[in-house]
Amino acid sequence: MRILIVEDDFIQRKILMRLLEKYGACEVAVDGHEALDAFRMAHKEKDPYRVVFLDIQLPKMDGREVLTQMREHEQELGLIASDGCKIYMTTAVDDSKVIMKAFRAGCDGYFLKPYDVAKINETMSLLFIESTERG
Repeated sequence: MRILIVEDDFIQRKILMRLLEKYGACEVAVDGHEALDAFRMAHKEKDPYRVVFLDIQLPKMDGREVLTQMREHEQELGLIASDGCKIYMTTAVDDSKVIMKAFRAGCDGYFLKPYDVAKINETMSLLFIESTERG
């Protein structure tokens, strides 16, 4: 399973890398433009990301805009929601309005910082099982 971590903070990137590396190959992007480039390139290479952890607050382009453009790219490729990437927003802001906007833009879930390791492991374990069943 290919995983993209989009996070501008070095410490947060390291934390996510350590949590997620047992589930698949992790790659990182430090801003929204880099994330979109990586996302599009992965599709072009026919090896798309199965999971993206996307920080809401990013330099250059905010995470919600990145999410919107990722979903638009998937639509352009003819992917329906169940075939697309699982995108989880990460945020230090526990604000229901911010979180609801992310869900409306098409995220699959969110994780508050500091991370609930058990919740991430539960989510990733289910995705890992689903991924191995698909082949």
